[in-house]
Amino acid sequence: MGVEADLFVVGGAAMGVAQNARRATTDVDAVFVPSKEMRTVRRVA
Repeated sequence: MGVEADLFVVGGAAMGVAQNARRATTDVDAVFVPSKEMRTVRRVA
């Protein structure tokens, strides 16, 4: 069974995606929902 999640990207990274910016950033603020299930997936992966 797969796990579905929503990813919300905020801040400068979101603005870069919205503006099709070519510069890359490693500073990405994001929230995964559902967070408990995503933490489990991260441990297993």
